[in-house]
Amino acid sequence: MVMEMETRTETKILIAEDEAIVGEDLARILREFGYQIVGIASKGEEAVRMADELKPALILMDIKLAGYMDGIQAAEQIRVELDIPVIFVTAYEEEDVLSRAKRAQPYGYLTKPFSNHILKITIDTALLRHAADKRLRESEERFSKSFENNPAFLAIVQMSNWEMLEVNDAWTKVTGYTREEAIGRTPVQLGIYDDETYREIMAEARAKGSVRNAEIVSKNRNGEDRVLLVSREVIRIKDEPYLLAMGVDITDRKRAEETIKQSEKRYRSLFENILEGYVFCQMIFDGDSPVDFVFLEANPAFEKLTCLKNVVGKRASEVMSGLKQKDLKLIEICGRVALTGKPEKHELYVHSLSSWFSASLYSPQKGYFVSVFDNITERKHAENALSKSEQFLRQTEQIARVGGWIANPLTNAFHWTDGFRRIIEAPFGYQPDLEEGLKFFTPPYIPIIKKLLIHTLESGNPQEMEAEAITASGRHLWTEIKFLMRVDESGGPQVLGTIQDITERKQVEKDRTRLVTAIEQAAETVLITDTDGTVVYVNPAFERVTGYSRDEVLGLNPRILKSGHQDVAFYKRLWETIANGKTWNGFLIDRRKDGTIVHTEATISPVKDMSGNIVNFVAVQRDVTEELKLQRQLAQAQKMEAVGVLAGGIAHDFNNLLQVTLGFSEILLEEKKETDPEYRDLQKIFQAATSGAELVRQLLTFSRKVEPKTVPLDLTEPIMQIKKFLNRTIPKMIDIRINVSGDLAEVDADPTQIEQILMNLAVNARDAMPEGGTLTITARNETLDSECVKCHPGVSPGDYVLLAITDTGTGMDTGIVEHIFEPFFTTKEIGRGTGLGLAMVYGIVKQHGGHITCQSDVAQGTTFKIYLPAIRRKTEPVTESSEEMPAHGTETVLLVDDEESVRELGTRILARSGYTVLTATNGVEALDLYTREKDDITLVILDLIMPILGGKDCLKRILQINPQARMLIASGYSGDISIKECLDLGARGFVSKPFRYKELLRQVRKTLDGS
Repeated sequence: MVMEMETRTETKILIAEDEAIVGEDLARILREFGYQIVGIASKGEEAVRMADELKPALILMDIKLAGYMDGIQAAEQIRVELDIPVIFVTAYEEEDVLSRAKRAQPYGYLTKPFSNHILKITIDTALLRHAADKRLRESEERFSKSFENNPAFLAIVQMSNWEMLEVNDAWTKVTGYTREEAIGRTPVQLGIYDDETYREIMAEARAKGSVRNAEIVSKNRNGEDRVLLVSREVIRIKDEPYLLAMGVDITDRKRAEETIKQSEKRYRSLFENILEGYVFCQMIFDGDSPVDFVFLEANPAFEKLTCLKNVVGKRASEVMSGLKQKDLKLIEICGRVALTGKPEKHELYVHSLSSWFSASLYSPQKGYFVSVFDNITERKHAENALSKSEQFLRQTEQIARVGGWIANPLTNAFHWTDGFRRIIEAPFGYQPDLEEGLKFFTPPYIPIIKKLLIHTLESGNPQEMEAEAITASGRHLWTEIKFLMRVDESGGPQVLGTIQDITERKQVEKDRTRLVTAIEQAAETVLITDTDGTVVYVNPAFERVTGYSRDEVLGLNPRILKSGHQDVAFYKRLWETIANGKTWNGFLIDRRKDGTIVHTEATISPVKDMSGNIVNFVAVQRDVTEELKLQRQLAQAQKMEAVGVLAGGIAHDFNNLLQVTLGFSEILLEEKKETDPEYRDLQKIFQAATSGAELVRQLLTFSRKVEPKTVPLDLTEPIMQIKKFLNRTIPKMIDIRINVSGDLAEVDADPTQIEQILMNLAVNARDAMPEGGTLTITARNETLDSECVKCHPGVSPGDYVLLAITDTGTGMDTGIVEHIFEPFFTTKEIGRGTGLGLAMVYGIVKQHGGHITCQSDVAQGTTFKIYLPAIRRKTEPVTESSEEMPAHGTETVLLVDDEESVRELGTRILARSGYTVLTATNGVEALDLYTREKDDITLVILDLIMPILGGKDCLKRILQINPQARMLIASGYSGDISIKECLDLGARGFVSKPFRYKELLRQVRKTLDGS
């Protein structure tokens, strides 16, 4: 029962049922019976496909199936193509369906509903029947092939009428009759046997059922008597008795036996006792071609040497499997000896016996041969093993560049192998003694080799060393020499050893050491992973840049460095590139162990083995964090420079307009009394013009086109002033904290501009804390060394005063921080910010030779840090004298300006103070007028930017006319490089537009008085 269950468990069944519930229920029942269900198909075509793929032992097939192929069609295709038994299962019993189903030749038919017992019996019966059918077909095929190809003659005779049903080719050769002549006729009719003899044959067959190896005399077609060795057996075909006769023609053998009997007595003793095998055979020919031979006699040694038993009377092909396919050379040799009579001797491998033989063959008579042989398989194996070993040794020596040697330092004896000779590149056949052989090594190593030879001989311990050799061609190479003591055939000691060319290995080791050293010391990070992305190596630069130690990352995935700044699609594209064997180049934004961001320029490449398979990935990354920071700072500086160019361009014209408005309103205010109804209106015009001039000054300030008015300044004072202002103006839920160092150094700074910086940054901090928070202003001394200033272009090492403004407000992301110093960039809503505040702060800091940074995190707050160069001196506060009206004058002044309104204003101001005023609209007019009136003109006020001839060129010409001429330069912005050039050329002073009434008069008087 256990065996039965095991058999069922191994039996695979496929179910074809279009109703899933029925199919699953049927599968459950069959599993309970112990069958293995390989699948359930719902369509006919699906059943065919699954049967082909799964190769079940049986299929339960519903006739009605879904799809374009029903169960009958599927079963027919399966039977023809796959020979798998099918049992139909259906609920229908229509006659036409059953008729169609028969064409599929099913192995059973189950009509629903049926019991489990019937199901089991039907399946088991079908499986048994199919197995029997298969065996029958295979048996018939084997019998047919065996019958036709059998070298013995075969004949099947119907016992009821003696007529022959079938004969094979061997039968036709023995009898001489064709197959067509034989079938349907009796052996008696053909004259092979007489009637009485054949009756006895048939009677014996009926009585005994079978007869073995009976000798009988028959006649062939030519009437010759032939002695046959026949075996007969009664068989049944379709319940009818037939006689199967099988045999060989032994006529020639019988004749040979008679001949051999005559000499047998003479050679029997030798035959029985020699150690060599002895065999006497009759050759079988097809025409003149030898095809087989029959063993007629074999001695006891034959069986021992060949392991063949009971061969006498049998063909060689019967007892030596594969003879005709594998041993054609053996048949050819035996046939040649049997035909020619010439003796031969061979060493031959007989494949059908899997052995080597040394054989001597001769022919006692034509068509026969005798072989005396010995089995030399062991000797051949030993010779082959020795040959292979020697060949293997030679090949190994060549491949590994290895040679062998034997030496005796006491007798100077030396012998080397061909491998040693090839390494040294010595001539073929050259065999030196020990002293000569040592000359192939460089001098420093010769005494070392001698010492190790003696030491090995005395101690018996193996030794090894590396030595530099010189080949016969003069080439230098490195070798590894190994020493081993052994005893020779006479019992004397000697040293056996090997020598190997390790030049390439030494070079590889050198290159590898250099490569490893380079990678270990490289400034770029190097990371190597396996194909799954697991880190297998990082260099020290990786540890330095990321903050992770080597031990921390080995075995992990590089994703630990992900910062979140690059999305999944980015990494997917990266991975697809390298996985396809290509190199990826780009920028990575990683996160260090401490959480800070690091930007790297990366190259990630696949590493392939000799077969082209990817085995590793290597990433080389360069930290460009500071480089990108410098690039952003450079871009910021370039933007500011561009804005400066724009600001400088418009400042001149705009200040000329403001000059007219400011100047004439100031003159009118001087002429009016405060009680005058128009005084307040004029005052508003004057204030508006003043504000406009201040706006232009701010524009020039952040673009660094106007020089600050610096004095030695202790930042404590402006910080405390701004604190007082903030206490009055900002909401109470903002806590103001001041941290100022007691020994704060002074800075060269413009107090007004410092106040502007503090005011702008404090107001921005206030706006960033609508719900309240803490505003901290810090000032302290700091020293920046060479390392600190590397990431800040233009900043020099030295002592600085740090001014820091910190808030705990909403903060900003990196994208905003990168743009905050750009003019007109603002995060405030429309109407609440101009975008000039931080740009002006940036410009002021740069004009003071300082540096400003911003660190901000969303929801954490913002810190601005300003570094101003420190000065180590304390000065007394500067007290400004009260503003007095400058003294009047009577000198003649030449006023040169291309704007008529400016000329008119200047003339009014100067004339009111007693000066005589001459005017010119450009440099050409000014030169003409000065040439004519130079003796009367005491001072020239010269605008820099004018058409036709500008102020600078005009200045040069006037100074050429009169080197002592007093010149005063006027310009819309003080940052113009031409102003400094004009002062260097000889101008006595500079007045900035828009100027105030008293400022112009004071500068004129100062220039005229020469102070």
